[in-house]
This record gives sequence, C-alpha cells and structure tokens, in this order.
Amino acid sequence: MRDFPPCFANFQTSPKWVLRKIMSLFTPISNERYYTIVVNQIKGLIDSGKLKDGEMLPSEMELANEMNTSRNTVREALLILDFMGYVATKKGKGTFVTAPAARPESKPNLAAVFDDMVKQDSGLLKEFLDLHALLSGSAAELAAITATEDDLREIRENLAREKAPSAQNEYAQPFHQSVARATKNSILEELISSVAIITNRVSFQSVDSSGGQYSDQSFSEHQQIFKAIEERDPDRARELMRGHISAVQHRIFEEK
Repeated sequence: MRDFPPCFANFQTSPKWVLRKIMSLFTPISNERYYTIVVNQIKGLIDSGKLKDGEMLPSEMELANEMNTSRNTVREALLILDFMGYVATKKGKGTFVTAPAARPESKPNLAAVFDDMVKQDSGLLKEFLDLHALLSGSAAELAAITATEDDLREIRENLAREKAPSAQNEYAQPFHQSVARATKNSILEELISSVAIITNRVSFQSVDSSGGQYSDQSFSEHQQIFKAIEERDPDRARELMRGHISAVQHRIFEEK
C-alpha cells in the first residue's frame, strides 16, 4: 500500500469555507480541451503555493463543475497528477496535495507524451490499444502469482463498486490499476496507467452510447479476470485480460 505524508494522519475533512476558498482558485476551461489543461492548472496552483501540502482538493464532480469540463477529464488529470507525485488519494477521505520533498521532479509525464503522439498521428491509436492489451495481460498473469490477500481485497472492492450501473465507468480504471499494483512492479504499473489514459478516453464514448450494454459486458469480463487471479491461474488471467482489452478495442472501432 502507498505511504502518505505524516500530515494526513490527523487530517480532518476541510470545512466548507475552506473548500470554497480552494475552489475559487480554479479557472473554467472549454469542454473541448484535454485533461492536460486540468493537469497544468492544478500543477501550477501547487507549484505556486496556492494549494499547499496536505490540502484536500474538491471532489471530481465539484472540480468538473468549477472548471467547466467533464468528470472523466478531471479523473484522468488526477490520475496523472498522482503518477507525477503532486496529489495522493487516501481511501475514504479524498485527494490531497503532497509534499514537494516526496515528488520525483525528473519523473516524465508519460501519459501526456503518449497522448500527444496519438493526437499527432491518429493511426497510432490501435498500436497503443494493442500495447495496452499486452501490458495488461502480463499484469494479470503476474498478479495471479504475486497478489497478496490485501491486493485481492482491493481488487474485489473495486469490482464491487463497479457493480452499480451508475458507477461502472468510474470504477473500471481503479479495477485495472489495482490489478497492476498487485504485480509489485512499479514500472509496469506506471506504463499501464499511462497507456490506459488513452484507452479510457475513447472507450467512455462507446460505453456511454451503448445504453449500458458495454458496461455490463466489461463488468462480466472483469469478474472472470478476478476469478482467475484469485484462483492463482496466471495463464487464464493473462488470456482473459488480453481478450477483455481486445473486446474494448473492437467496441471502440465499431463505434468509430
């Protein structure tokens, strides 16, 4: 599990006036802008000291409303900021600004690099989706070998949250992240996180336009993957995960 700065130990939920103060710092952006704008805005507020170590950010929905963008865009931005070390999500509490000392300044923003590549050459989208299938398949295979009881519990909890129809889009990514985390390979986890940003953005459109059909199908596929991991069957876990990402890829291009 991830360690959090000592300041979180006795952290109490910020009063509403503090959240209002923090929310007033954000500037609305147009819906067409990518999550990189959200990343840069929050990162700039943290670097300038307007958002300080230990402060809790508003919820995804509050940030989306304040910045005039979608919740999915905010979620992707927070994933990248977490990867960069600017924020940390404490389960059941919220997302907090992290101490500069704990931040690896040299860590590249792979998700932004990958996204720029796809924007410059849309033909690379399929190649990134193929890469996602290979990486995630390897992660599921390794997780079936290395996952601890705590790892299985985390995957199971994300799967349970995903069961609610209204939450399926929201918890698909945490499911995949918890599988990657169970591998105990931080490089593999970071690569999957960076590539998944691209998959998530395009797959949300297919899911939303399917009337729930694709969400139900993805949830069923996630259940089968977890069962294989839980039963310590690496070969089956790998093939199921690859098949799942390939199915997502098919839905995306079917939609296009």
